[in-house]
Amino acid sequence: MMKRRLKHILSDHSKKNGMLLAAGTIAAALAFGMPASYLVSGQQAVASVQKTVAEDISGTTTDHQASVTGVSSGKKASGLPEIVCRNSKNTKLTADAKKVRNVVKAFAGAYFGKDASGIRGLLTDSSSGNVFVYQGAADKVPHVVITGYDQINGVYCYTSLTYYKNAKKTGKQNLEIALIKTGKKWRITSYGLLSKDAQNIKKMLTGFISAYFDGSADRIQPYLADTYAEDVKTFEGAKDQVTVVAIKGLQQTGKKKAGDTCEVSVEYQEGGGSYQYLTVTVVKQADGWKVAFYGVEM
Repeated sequence: MMKRRLKHILSDHSKKNGMLLAAGTIAAALAFGMPASYLVSGQQAVASVQKTVAEDISGTTTDHQASVTGVSSGKKASGLPEIVCRNSKNTKLTADAKKVRNVVKAFAGAYFGKDASGIRGLLTDSSSGNVFVYQGAADKVPHVVITGYDQINGVYCYTSLTYYKNAKKTGKQNLEIALIKTGKKWRITSYGLLSKDAQNIKKMLTGFISAYFDGSADRIQPYLADTYAEDVKTFEGAKDQVTVVAIKGLQQTGKKKAGDTCEVSVEYQEGGGSYQYLTVTVVKQADGWKVAFYGVEM
């Protein structure tokens, strides 16, 4: 792995270990909007995507206003969880965002419907890794929330399925999905479940990143590791112009023990400009995951 120069060098640890993961990984956008007003069955989503994924969907209403013609069923399919789509922004979806959303809905229907061939039909020709489906009882899953489809980075998009294994809301799972645009179509390049440690890192980073971009050094303090001894830096730009796209590097994180570290990259965009990356090294302490280093990649 190549060492990269960082704009902020904030700890001796990072000077020795400032390598970025070459992450082809995915994560959801940090901020959720109001839930969409439609619920889609897996079978209908698959059929709809096969017909419309390469073209725009009719209708101009947003997810928050009404169901999309030809896609929404408004009810739960027998034996499958309800599929709920949430925009991160209360705005109209672009044509590409609609296409990504439909592909991910179709994937969710096939994943929980245990239809491996259906999943293969949504993958790119170059997708690597084994095709796997949900291993539990799909009829026990109350609903699945899809996010991230409206956070598109050029020809890439990173989305997330979040669900509980049962109605008691135990066994929370995050399934991360990466997509790429090939021609006019969007296809899945990879997908995978986050480990428990990866989920805990993601939860901690959500608070840390919010404090960082809000410019609040006091709010950052609780997220810092015991070994962190450098000045606390915050975002220097206009916080209301920042869009956080994804946290990359979580999918490779397996089970960790106290003292283990991981490096992730926070992808964000400021004012519609180019994409930038905040590198974060996290360490597992007795009291959970903490930030040992962070800095902006140049």
